[in-house]
Amino acid sequence: SHGLKDIMPKKRINSYMGHFSIRTKIIAVMIGTTLFFGLSMIVFAKTIIYQKLFAKIQEKGAVMAIETALDCVNPVVTEELFEVEMKFKDMMASEKDIVYLFITDKDNRVLAHTFPGGVPDELKTAYEVNPLQQYAVKELTTDKGAILDFGVPLLKGEIGVLRMGISESSIRRDVNSIVMLIILFSLFVMIAGSVAATIFSNVITRPILKLAGAAAAFGRGEMGQDVIITSDDEIGELVKVFNAMVKNRLKADEEVLRSLKEKEVMLQEIHHRVKNNLQVVHSLLGLQAEGTADGTARAMFEESRNRIKSMALIHEKLYESKDVAHVDFKTYLQGLVSGIANAYRRYEVVCFVEMETVVLNINVGIPCGLIVNELVTNSIKYAFPEGKKGTIKVGVNKKTDGAYVLAVEDNGIGFPEEVYFRNTSSLGLLLVNVLTRQICGTIELSRANGTMFSVTFPGDSNNRRKPNGYTESSFLPGG
Repeated sequence: SHGLKDIMPKKRINSYMGHFSIRTKIIAVMIGTTLFFGLSMIVFAKTIIYQKLFAKIQEKGAVMAIETALDCVNPVVTEELFEVEMKFKDMMASEKDIVYLFITDKDNRVLAHTFPGGVPDELKTAYEVNPLQQYAVKELTTDKGAILDFGVPLLKGEIGVLRMGISESSIRRDVNSIVMLIILFSLFVMIAGSVAATIFSNVITRPILKLAGAAAAFGRGEMGQDVIITSDDEIGELVKVFNAMVKNRLKADEEVLRSLKEKEVMLQEIHHRVKNNLQVVHSLLGLQAEGTADGTARAMFEESRNRIKSMALIHEKLYESKDVAHVDFKTYLQGLVSGIANAYRRYEVVCFVEMETVVLNINVGIPCGLIVNELVTNSIKYAFPEGKKGTIKVGVNKKTDGAYVLAVEDNGIGFPEEVYFRNTSSLGLLLVNVLTRQICGTIELSRANGTMFSVTFPGDSNNRRKPNGYTESSFLPGG
């Protein structure tokens, strides 16, 4: 569980960072690094410089305080305090950092000073000066800011103590000036770093973006040109690998296209030969029918010829089509229905196809063609007694759920009530039922205004499954 807790924040960070481009990340890293080192330099420099200047001004203040104390010993001993105050004025005039000067005797009484209204009591008693030390220093906070107060005993404290206050404002002013220069320099470095990062990111990301664009085009199937190699680094190697992959893909696609073309030609040749063979069978049955004196046998031969012609017509359409696996069923039905009508020479019966353009797989097209052949033949033979006019309409339409409905209807005398079409001795209707099951369809009969057979079958032949217990002979007589 602890390991999972450690991994989850990393995943969130990686997911968040994944929303930014490489260019943005490079620029952000460069600016962040520059900012970090700039701020670190400012803090470090401010601390070090302040310490150095503080030590320097402390040393300078101690020297000035000791020298001033030595100069004031004789006037204090001789009680020439006016001379002492004049020395104080000269010191403050020459050293702008000196805030005050005063001398107290060993009883802590003020002998000379530079304060307009007298020395404040809290300043006199701020700290004790050890007479045995050369000098003492104390950092005090006053209304004029932070002050270094130097105390120098006069003759080891026998005649008093000199106190000198030096302002720290000069130190802070110098430190702030130096820090400001560092800030300006850091800003310059940050701007220069941003420009450099932009240029650097462009140099890195330009070939990556080109490669990404080429990969996107490759994904869309656009493989027209190679990506130009602009460097010999890892990105250049990646471009080389990508270009090699595209060339291999193009070569493989060419092989596949050539193989498909060969298979198309072969399938067209197969359809052509099947059509020719069926035409031969059709002609042989015609010759056999002409040599038969029995009218019933001759009619059976003609019906078989029509069935063979319906199959041959499918292969003829596929041979002529660019798609060797699918057939334009509207065009096919127009040729099939016209051929059946011409075979029976019933010109008073108008046969026509009414449907939108529908493309069917050959595995569905052949059974549907045979179904249409049987149903149209039955309508021509039995729906219209000799000389009766009428119409036969054929069509295939697609439903909203993707299924297809094949309909053959006529306005003839109607299908006999006593005949159950699902179980009859008629070979034609038996074939219709067998073929309907073969395409996993259902068939319905309507006797309103004539006769209409409707065959509903699934739209996707690839997903079509055969019924349980189905065999090629199970629906045939004796099967």
